[in-house]
Amino acid sequence: MVISESLRNPIIETERLIMKPITMHYRDEIFKEFTPEITVHMCPQPTGDIKDTEKFINESIQKNEAGTNLQFVIVKKDTDEFLGNAGLHLDKEQPEFGIWIKKSAHGNGCGFEAIRGIKEWAEQNLDYDYLSYPVVKDNKSSRKIPEKLGGKNVRSFVGKTYSASHWMRWNTGFIKNKKIIRKQPIRLADWLLCYSTCTYPRSSTKKYR
Repeated sequence: MVISESLRNPIIETERLIMKPITMHYRDEIFKEFTPEITVHMCPQPTGDIKDTEKFINESIQKNEAGTNLQFVIVKKDTDEFLGNAGLHLDKEQPEFGIWIKKSAHGNGCGFEAIRGIKEWAEQNLDYDYLSYPVVKDNKSSRKIPEKLGGKNVRSFVGKTYSASHWMRWNTGFIKNKKIIRKQPIRLADWLLCYSTCTYPRSSTKKYR
């Protein structure tokens, strides 16, 4: 999916939060808060090299501008405090959510509020069959987000870890391997092998413009 220029780089507001397009302004905070503890159930994991953070931001900006991705930073509406990252990845068969919230902001419902806000924006502006939210089965706090929003677990599958030079990526029900260079080893315990996929039913018939 490629969205029209008028829909690229939106700013989405909820009761407490603002989701705005990622910029290099947040480089240091993303690097600081994207920690091994935060990414236990995620891939890729932090490498400890700020150049990788810069690469991620630059690639996200390029995809945002091209209309193939919506990558946001999440900030508090009243203080502009950085809380984490969220994305709606459009270069999939169907749009796919991704999110992480910094450790100090856990337990306040910010992840749910951010995903709900992006979901409501998508319903009003995009054309899709469903929205996907890939999540590790044992990550109960993250699973609550799509479940509270009406998501259904429609597929479960098991992946494999091969070596520290490979990572796993969920993509329309299959595990694919992509070779990358890591500056830090990955402990096998960091990978949970059972994945579930929650999908949101369509609740809007509006087309992307």
